[in-house]
Amino acid sequence: MLADIRKLVPHVTSRAAEIETGRRIPLDLVEALRSIGVFRMFVPQSHGRLELDLPTALEVIGALGRLDGSLGWTAMIGAGSAIFVPYLPRETYDQVYRNGPDMIIAASAQPTGMAEAVPGGWRINGRWPFMSDCQHADWILGSAS
Repeated sequence: MLADIRKLVPHVTSRAAEIETGRRIPLDLVEALRSIGVFRMFVPQSHGRLELDLPTALEVIGALGRLDGSLGWTAMIGAGSAIFVPYLPRETYDQVYRNGPDMIIAASAQPTGMAEAVPGGWRINGRWPFMSDCQHADWILGSAS
């Protein structure tokens, strides 16, 4: 993965102004990160791999952050949010990865919403702060109390 990141250097550095001005990572760069496996770093092997240990994943995130700070942040949020998924009911967990392990997940651990039990499930109400990666996310997790 680090070798693939090194190949991105000229592409990312030439677009630093675009990233800064747009205040987001361009979709083609997000897809490049997805294709090299960045967003599956914490996905369990049972659902498509990598399941990297924390020091190894931090090395990848650090390499991306040195290349472009927002790229490292995007990778950390999009990959790191996967650590919440195993706490979901198994059926939901399997649904998240039904199309493969390269899911980008945005999450807010702030329980700013309210959850009310209703027949057949839950009714969720509330407002959550902006979540990094929400514009690229396949899944968004919001906590509620």
